[in-house]
Amino acid sequence: MAELRDAAQKIDEATAAGLREAIKPETDRIRNVAAGLEAYGLQEPKPLNERIANAFIYHSPKENQVPRYTDLRDTGRLLAEKIDALCPASPEKSTAIAKLREAVMWANASIACNE
Repeated sequence: MAELRDAAQKIDEATAAGLREAIKPETDRIRNVAAGLEAYGLQEPKPLNERIANAFIYHSPKENQVPRYTDLRDTGRLLAEKIDALCPASPEKSTAIAKLREAVMWANASIACNE
């Protein structure tokens, strides 16, 4: 009886080792993704319901955020003025300035919604 138990144990160990080896590439990939997120200071996305709730509430500015909002707006304004000076009047110029305004808005939102 002990021989059968030993044989079953060896089979279990071999199976577990085989499964570990089989899933190793996927496990390594997941670890690499997690390390990459951490390296860039990123986190896994929050659940959608939490992101929706966060997107539709007022985020009062914190003390250290106001200068950063101002810096982003000022930098955006300088680029908008450069676009205005260098580009001919056209729908593309209008779109460039509109997209720049949008980029500044999203940059400010990233600060407001994530700190």
